[in-house]
Amino acid sequence: MAANFDIYLAKFAVDPEQAHQALVATYDGQPVTPDEVEKRFGYQPLSLEGRAGVTVEEMYALDMPCCQCTLSVCRRSDGGVMTVLEHLEPQPIWFGSRSRIECLCDGVPTSVVQLNGKLAASWRQDKRHITIIGVRDLEEVTRIVADFNQQSNG
Repeated sequence: MAANFDIYLAKFAVDPEQAHQALVATYDGQPVTPDEVEKRFGYQPLSLEGRAGVTVEEMYALDMPCCQCTLSVCRRSDGGVMTVLEHLEPQPIWFGSRSRIECLCDGVPTSVVQLNGKLAASWRQDKRHITIIGVRDLEEVTRIVADFNQQSNG
């Protein structure tokens, strides 16, 4: 699985759409709605929809060896793509041997990795973990963590 995810991250840096298609094909991705996610996984997925000019274009349930998780493909108003994965267990293996920093974003311990000019970040959110890929900078990571904290607590 680590090798497949490493390929995904490398493809994401060049062609996010192709990277998503490969991940969905590899892990039997099935299109889902937020209501279907709630029925299937027992939680309402967190969403960037409408926040900072972001639109959720697609959402999939993935059957990965580590767990079943959701993949949300998001597009910014400037055309940039960002991915949100929600999963039950932490998956540091997904980032392979890439160097990472551990920091606090909106008071939440967050692991951040550099990916060809973009960032990926992962943190615990309630009873699950969130991994975002394609973030511009640490300020955007902090803003997303804060948005998700507000959704969870609000």
